[in-house]
Amino acid sequence: MVLAFSTGATGYHADRGTFARDYQQAFEHGDARVLVLGSSRVAASLDAATLTRGLGAQTYNLAFNQANLTYTHHLLRAYLEEAREMPEVVILGVSWFSFDTRRLAYKEYASQFVYRHPILFWDELLLNKRNQLANGLLTLARTLERSGATYQDFDATKKRHPNQDSTRVNYVFDPGDEGFLRTFPGGESQMAERELEAFGAILELLDSKGIPVVFYTSPEDRAFARSQKNREEVYKYLKAAAKGRVWLDYSPGGNLYSARFEKWMRDSHHIYFKEAFTRVFLKDLMAIAPAAP
Repeated sequence: MVLAFSTGATGYHADRGTFARDYQQAFEHGDARVLVLGSSRVAASLDAATLTRGLGAQTYNLAFNQANLTYTHHLLRAYLEEAREMPEVVILGVSWFSFDTRRLAYKEYASQFVYRHPILFWDELLLNKRNQLANGLLTLARTLERSGATYQDFDATKKRHPNQDSTRVNYVFDPGDEGFLRTFPGGESQMAERELEAFGAILELLDSKGIPVVFYTSPEDRAFARSQKNREEVYKYLKAAAKGRVWLDYSPGGNLYSARFEKWMRDSHHIYFKEAFTRVFLKDLMAIAPAAP
């Protein structure tokens, strides 16, 4: 237990799935005026430096590749416990598969914030009957293993796609793809109870702190959206949750959808030209939510 709560043992480690420097700086300085949370869709599409300059407000992107809402809730809870000042707004990624446990998962990277908070550790890892403890122990082992490793952030994955051309579509989405159907049998995403509860907990926490949340859905390919057989069910739930809140939705049918974004994507739901898209997002955010920093 002494080892578990040693911040030295559980420091941030190199990982391709996130922006480790944003994590380090966010928890070190606790000065985020804008906090960005979500999965790889958010990591791929929103550039924290561009948002910081455009808004004149310190922004950190704490999105993580394949991170689920349970992880996001733990991350947010821990950050707010340590922050010197509360964020003025949280940008939260949501999508058709936000509540799916096959596509998204609890990230072992949680060590730095879960293990340094005994109450969070007790509540979420020891008392949680859904057995987050296994994730916690894996977290500690993985952190120790990768301590001192060379830093790599999420953008390192761009090296796999060196020939992107912003004037044309650079990918092909096949609705019959085995990987897609294996992850989403019958073309349906889950609405897992655990993730629905975590989503509600995020909103409740932010409301209790008086922090507004902006829902954000990154661009999607039209064929990908058409293949989502229970899209209407998921979006009905998200629309109800978004009532009275700002939602910037760039997916097909969303209030900010544009087919031109398909030329900026590396696959069916990840942006490649992040800085260019962030400038568009920034303009829309300031127009729709002028009270944002």
